[in-house]
Amino acid sequence: MNREMVVVILTLSLGGLVTLVGSLAMPVPSCCVGAWRSARDAERERWRALLRPVLPLRFVAALSAGWALLEPATADEIIPWGWRVAAFVAAALVVRASLRAAWSFVLGFARPADAAMTSGIFVPRVHVGARLREALSPPQLAAVHAHEAAHARHYDPARVLFAQLVTDSQWPSRRARARFDAWLDALEMARDEEAREHGIEGVDLADAVLNCFRIQLVSTAMPGVVGPRARLRERLERMLAAVPPRAAREPKRVLELLSLASVGAAVLVGMVVGEPIVQALCGALP
Repeated sequence: MNREMVVVILTLSLGGLVTLVGSLAMPVPSCCVGAWRSARDAERERWRALLRPVLPLRFVAALSAGWALLEPATADEIIPWGWRVAAFVAAALVVRASLRAAWSFVLGFARPADAAMTSGIFVPRVHVGARLREALSPPQLAAVHAHEAAHARHYDPARVLFAQLVTDSQWPSRRARARFDAWLDALEMARDEEAREHGIEGVDLADAVLNCFRIQLVSTAMPGVVGPRARLRERLERMLAAVPPRAAREPKRVLELLSLASVGAAVLVGMVVGEPIVQALCGALP
C-alpha cells in the first residue's frame, strides 16, 4: 500500500479513537466562574480544557510521520478494513465539523442590524447596530465598544470558529459541547474585565448589558455583548465588584519549546519503533 495512504488512515483512525477517549475522560468545568478570582484566568484554563482532548492528535501524527521517514514509498503493510472504516468515520466527522464551522461563519455576516458584535477572522471589526446605539447612553455605548474591542484584540471570532470546529469533531460527545459552553461563558466575563481595565465603569457596562438583553428579548438579534449562553446574574455581580488581579502566567516561550520538543520526540519514537507498532496495528483488526 502507498506509504502516504497508510499514514493518513492510521492518523485518522487512531487520532479519532484517542480524541473520543479523551473527550469522554476529560472532566467538564463547572458552569460557574465564581470559583476563579479572575474571569480571564478562568477563560484561559477553559480554553486549554477545550483543546486537551484533541492535543494527542499531534503525537499520533508525529509517530506516523516518523515511521514514514524511513519507510519505502510502497509499504509492505496492508491496512485492515477495520482501520479503514474507523478512518472514514473520523474523516466524515472532520468534514461535518468543517461544514458547520463554515455555516456559522456565513451566518455571522447575516446577523440582524440590531446586534453588537465583533466579526472577521483576520481583521476583526466591531459593529454596533443603529437600534442599539439609539437605546444606549454615551457611557453605555462606550462600554459596549470597549467590550467588543477586547474581543477584536484577542481575535475571538477566529477562536470561536476554531473552538466550534474542535467541539464538533468530537461528536456525539456531550462533554465536548459542555466544555465549549463553559468556555463561552468565561470568555464574555473575561472581556468584561478587560473593558473595565481600560477605564470602563462597571455600572455602565452592566446597564449596557441589561439594555442589550432587553432588546434581545423583543428582537431576533443576539447582541454579542450579552453572549449566547452567558449567565447574566454572575456577569452582573462581577461587573459591580472590583476588578480582580490575574494570576501569574507561565512563560509562553517555555511552553512552546516544550510542546515542540515533545512533538520532535514523538517523531524520533516513530522512526525507532514505528515499524513494529504499525505491524501490530495491522494485525490487531481483521
